[in-house]
Amino acid sequence: MNYIWRDKQYGTLFTRSYNEAPAWDQVDARVRWVSEDENYEVIVYGKNITNNIAYDTGALGTRLAGTNNFPCSGSGGMTSTLGYCNFVQGVNGPAGYGAVRGEDASGHIKAYQIAPPALWGVEFHYKFD
Repeated sequence: MNYIWRDKQYGTLFTRSYNEAPAWDQVDARVRWVSEDENYEVIVYGKNITNNIAYDTGALGTRLAGTNNFPCSGSGGMTSTLGYCNFVQGVNGPAGYGAVRGEDASGHIKAYQIAPPALWGVEFHYKFD
């Protein structure tokens, strides 16, 4: 058996809250049986057997920004570029472009790269003489 624990980690050089992936742990196991004549071998294994969420890397924080060709008058702080309105969703976006789940007050969201869920397997080996 082995146990892995990883502390919080950041997806970029900057230690901002929206670039931080939480700490996680993982338990792996492996059982091996060999016949008396050593011609047969059976291995049963499991990775992440507790099925915890694990993160390959730190989070990548971003803001959901966009551009629409809506009139910019009364746009609540959106900037205009040749008649187009640039906005950050959930902060100053037009109607219908409200906050998304997990967004902070500045409009940042986290994107995680997660590791695979629990994995189980069996190996059979036979030695040819």
